Amino acid sequence: MKTESKTLIFSVTILATGVILVIWNYVHRLSLSSTLKDPADFGVLGDYVGGTLNPLISLVTLFYLIRTYLSQKKELSESGAAAQKTAKIQLMNTLISASYEKIALYRGEMEGVTRAMNSPGGGRSFTAMDGNVHYSDSAQKAYRLQMADKIKPELDRIDKYLSEIESLSN
Repeated sequence: MKTESKTLIFSVTILATGVILVIWNYVHRLSLSSTLKDPADFGVLGDYVGGTLNPLISLVTLFYLIRTYLSQKKELSESGAAAQKTAKIQLMNTLISASYEKIALYRGEMEGVTRAMNSPGGGRSFTAMDGNVHYSDSAQKAYRLQMADKIKPELDRIDKYLSEIESLSN
């Protein structure tokens, strides 16, 4: 912000100096000769001041136009990068949610097979989510261990996604 105000002050100073120089130059020439006796001569004065100051004013305007363009270009690239970062974080959060859903499914299967193993009367059969029926306790224990083994990689995936989100947030 400080550089912008310094630039603005500098531009206004240059513009004011230009106006003062143009008016001083004309007044100095006027004092040497009395050419402004006729009101039509004021048109010539206006043409002189306008023709001299317009290029200076146009130059200052062009400078600020270019500066505004460059500033907007920089802001647009920064906002685009931020949008990409946000999209990636949102994707990671979606993947984390999907992993939690898988873990909930595996835990549900483990609870179901555990209930089947602990049911009164020596156990009962358990139909797994893949359609296989497990009759014996050993088959049910093996299936429960399969489900437990599937949970660990999902937890590792969640940790990986969380670390990626952490690195993107910094």
